[in-house]
Amino acid sequence: MFRWAGWFTFFNAGLLIAIISRYFQFTGSIEGTLPSIYAATILIGHSFLLAFGICFLVLFPVILIWPNRRLVWTIGVLAAILGIAVLLLDYVVYSQFRVHLNKVMLDLVIGGGKEIFDLAWQNYLIALICVIGVFVLQALIAGFVWVFIIKRTRRMAGPVVVMVGLIFLAAGHMIHAWADANYYSPVTAMGRHFPLYYPLTAKRLLQKYGWVDLAKSRTQSKLRINSVSVKTLQYPIKPLAFATPKKELNVLFITIDSWRFDMLNKAVTPHLHQFVSQHPTWRFKNHLSGGNGTRIGIFSLFYGLSGVHWDAMSSEQIGPVLVHEFINRKYQMGVFASAKLTMPPFNRTVFNDIKNLRSFSTGSSVWERDKVHLPTGRNG
Repeated sequence: MFRWAGWFTFFNAGLLIAIISRYFQFTGSIEGTLPSIYAATILIGHSFLLAFGICFLVLFPVILIWPNRRLVWTIGVLAAILGIAVLLLDYVVYSQFRVHLNKVMLDLVIGGGKEIFDLAWQNYLIALICVIGVFVLQALIAGFVWVFIIKRTRRMAGPVVVMVGLIFLAAGHMIHAWADANYYSPVTAMGRHFPLYYPLTAKRLLQKYGWVDLAKSRTQSKLRINSVSVKTLQYPIKPLAFATPKKELNVLFITIDSWRFDMLNKAVTPHLHQFVSQHPTWRFKNHLSGGNGTRIGIFSLFYGLSGVHWDAMSSEQIGPVLVHEFINRKYQMGVFASAKLTMPPFNRTVFNDIKNLRSFSTGSSVWERDKVHLPTGRNG
């Protein structure tokens, strides 16, 4: 029964390869040897992981508890149908909204009814035919594996297949870890398009053993990105246009986690209140944050975009137009954070275009890391 489960999962991994390969239409053109190799490892290794993950979580426990062939076959076929159906649904959702299936989207699909998704009867008919087709296919695979694979193949064939799958899986994660540490966006920009894909990152480990220089890699990545004209994102859609002011002003952003707008008063933040009272400032009272967390809140503040674009901007290392314009106008940029800028990776998004960016602040406590003097001159 264990051998049957393994080979049944192997053939379903082949079906997942056919489905997941459709996600490559969203990655843009894949150019170069390393991105091509990485694409192959994602396709094979990730399909292998998804298929055998379900096998280990569902089929193996059933075989250990009650190794009845009819029961195991039934659960295996139903699990395969459910997994393929969810993956196909994710593909439909991602092709429309560029967001993978999550709880919010699943609630809309299942509980939204006709108020959210008004589908014609033809759509339901097609879905029913697909489910029936997948059921018949899974039943055929189950029988084929039992009759022609289990009884006619050597026992060592299974472990060899598993070993090959693990090699592809490990190779993909190792390539991504290297690409992430070297800010190599042709590789890192690919993973966000695939469902349930969480690639390995190991910047600190690679730097600790001297296998990568993060500062040098970041500089080289900027040159590489600037030389590439093809991106999967069109940002900005149009060039930034505005009237040039007679006097260019100093610009200062003070951002504090969980800081409510009405807490800027004498009692809670006396020094900031005094600063605002004594200097000409603009108060944007109608600004709405894109989210209730640090990552999305800062992202929406600087980009003026929804947080759904975070992964795209991070993987392709595209900074906001606002910061880019400050740099073009020769502003002296200073970024002083009490928390590291690599988690969340603001060094790859909001502050990506800033040279000599200090990603870490020294100090054992928050106030020591906050106590940093701004350089003199005009600052952005």
